[in-house]
Amino acid sequence: MSSMTISALSSTALAETGDVAFGIKAGTLGMGIDGFLGFSQYFNARTGFNFLNYHSKFTKSNLDYNFNLRLRSLPILIDWHPMGDDSGFRLTTGMLINNNQILANAILQDSNIIGDGHYSAKEIGTLKAVVKVKNGTSPYVGMGWGNPFRSDSAFSYSFDLGVVFQGSPDVSLTADGPISYSPAFQTNLQKENNKFKNDTAEFKCYPSISVGFTYAL
Repeated sequence: MSSMTISALSSTALAETGDVAFGIKAGTLGMGIDGFLGFSQYFNARTGFNFLNYHSKFTKSNLDYNFNLRLRSLPILIDWHPMGDDSGFRLTTGMLINNNQILANAILQDSNIIGDGHYSAKEIGTLKAVVKVKNGTSPYVGMGWGNPFRSDSAFSYSFDLGVVFQGSPDVSLTADGPISYSPAFQTNLQKENNKFKNDTAEFKCYPSISVGFTYAL
């Protein structure tokens, strides 16, 4: 076998086991940047960063809130392409280092219902809510389409559909007004906290849907 043939075969082997690609995406976890490393025609490793800031209002238990949704997560994933070169279909598993949270301030009125009590805005002061994911390391399973290393072009598209198992979010309500030290108020604040937590329990399994583009180096 000639030296040129050996060199060509060696280059091909390296390309198949050390491919690198980058991608951008958007979805329910926010905007994302991904990096891919190809190990074989069947397996790729993937990591990156998802982020988003979103401001709006919502109502919980007769109270209106201004809130800031802060999505921050780092995926560590393995993509399995069971049909190898023949298809972009993939099954994905791994985890997210998950720091998604909601920071909110209540819009207080002259009279406000907290738990079973009625309190003025002056008594309550500032009422804050912090909602954080329970599992900072959240398992992920999903499926999708796209393999940046098995395309005729350096550019390709990607689609992912999966579930993040982040557990029921932790909720913390705090007030800093003169009534905040009252045991009766703290009891009602805990009741309000429990209502808030029950309303967010549906997010323990968070749907992840994204579309994007990738570029293979």
